[in-house]
Amino acid sequence: MFERYLWTNPEVCSECFARVRTEHELTVDDWGNTVSELNRSGSGIQGYDNVNGGGVYLPRTFCEECGGRGRADPDPDSKLQATRRASCIGDRLEEQDIAVDRPALRRAVRTLKSKPELVGLDREIYERATKIAVGRAQR
Repeated sequence: MFERYLWTNPEVCSECFARVRTEHELTVDDWGNTVSELNRSGSGIQGYDNVNGGGVYLPRTFCEECGGRGRADPDPDSKLQATRRASCIGDRLEEQDIAVDRPALRRAVRTLKSKPELVGLDREIYERATKIAVGRAQR
């Protein structure tokens, strides 16, 4: 669930889980064929990035909240940052009509972030906490 709705979702910042784009379907011909288009929204702002390292800077969507540019920062989040990001995770799940126990989500993130063997594994922490919080909301 975390992977599908948050981690690989092009509408969501992979760093702080803020909404950076919205997807729209456009009809492109008389036969009803459609294409999907992503537009910047929410915390998404335009910036320029040297995508291929070849010296050519192309327009990209950056996150105004954390400065992320579409991929997660390799540095682990602090416990405070992780707990704040749990709120954004809850927002994104609720936008998909997925029930989530927000207090359980924050508690799980804090607890998992406190374990020395997990402290640097943010993606795994968020994934496990999401599973716990969604499971509790379904009870």
